[in-house]
Amino acid sequence: MEGPDSGAKTETVTRTKRQLILHAALVVLIDAAVLLVLAWLFPGLSVDGPWAALATALVIGLLNALVWPVLSRFTLRISVMTLGLFGLVLNALIVAAVVFALPWIHEESFAEAVGLILVLSAVTALVSSLLAINEDGTWYLNVVQRQLRVRGEVTKTDVPGVVFLEIDGLAHDVLRRAISNGNAPTLAGWVRDGSFNLESWETDW
Repeated sequence: MEGPDSGAKTETVTRTKRQLILHAALVVLIDAAVLLVLAWLFPGLSVDGPWAALATALVIGLLNALVWPVLSRFTLRISVMTLGLFGLVLNALIVAAVVFALPWIHEESFAEAVGLILVLSAVTALVSSLLAINEDGTWYLNVVQRQLRVRGEVTKTDVPGVVFLEIDGLAHDVLRRAISNGNAPTLAGWVRDGSFNLESWETDW
């Protein structure tokens, strides 16, 4: 028997999958357009038409979807230590493998090929990051759903627990002002009724 929230969960997953498909298609189209522009700007670089550019962008997208998660899992510590720069290097390596392997991309200059790789990698990373903003459903689909499948459905219980709330980039003084001027009414209520205390903190790496 499905719980009362099963319909909402199914709708969330369906909506998230639809968003992921649309975002992936948008990234592919943008990458293809960037490739055509670079081929027009660089005299030593040529692409065999718009369909070839689209196919190239699609191959890059597929490799990022299939290979990137595996590579990022093994290189997570390095990416964290380099503040994400190593992730850009991995993305550039994937783009380089595509650029040098596909027969419909012709590069006469190694420097222009490197420029193409760097620009495509940067554009792909930037657009993907912008499209991922406020995608809570993606986290639910890729992390929460996976953990539920591994561990089984969560069992409801009356045993008290702890809820951790994280708000990225929110400083203590900013939150204190928000509570004072009414911009954080729920948190203000928690502090006002004495059930919670607002403490200062210091972030580290």
